Amino acid sequence: MCRLFQFGNALLTMSVLFVGCTNRFDKDLEAFVKEPIHIPYQTMDKRVCSIYTDTLSSEKMLRIVNYIDTLDCSTCALSRLAAVEKEKKDLDELKDVGFVYVIETDTEKAENVYFAFCNARIEGAVYLDTCHAFRKANPYVPDNPLFHTFVLNEQDSVVLVGNPFKNEKMENLFLKVIERERQRKANENR
Repeated sequence: MCRLFQFGNALLTMSVLFVGCTNRFDKDLEAFVKEPIHIPYQTMDKRVCSIYTDTLSSEKMLRIVNYIDTLDCSTCALSRLAAVEKEKKDLDELKDVGFVYVIETDTEKAENVYFAFCNARIEGAVYLDTCHAFRKANPYVPDNPLFHTFVLNEQDSVVLVGNPFKNEKMENLFLKVIERERQRKANENR
């Protein structure tokens, strides 16, 4: 078990190397992974864009969380997210992975943001956060957008920081995280 924990820490550290290191980045990373991430599902408005939406993404072994504030929410970014989701969601090794989108927006803009996501053909769970519940529940999430895509395990612990599909190295690292979580789960069930 200790060896598994050390391996997890090594993976998290390696993910930092792929993104780049600065003193501020290191401090943000340390604060970010120290606490579990709480996604206040009950206080956000869940929207469904597709009949194929994974309604149980919160119960998956791993969740790729994309936290998007309105400033980050451009049509180009949405199209890229949708393309990655569609390309990857049916892969066998990702069957235990859910896609979650938390969009912080103003109440007046919520409908437009929702329609933009649907037009981009996003199929993951979309949560509109008009009362800044995610930010309030997780004040240690840095403003740096590099921290706004991350992978959570069932205990809501951050197991990978950054977009797991950004490049081949990150994707290989993500596949190792998936395998480690499957082994952990198998050991728990014994």
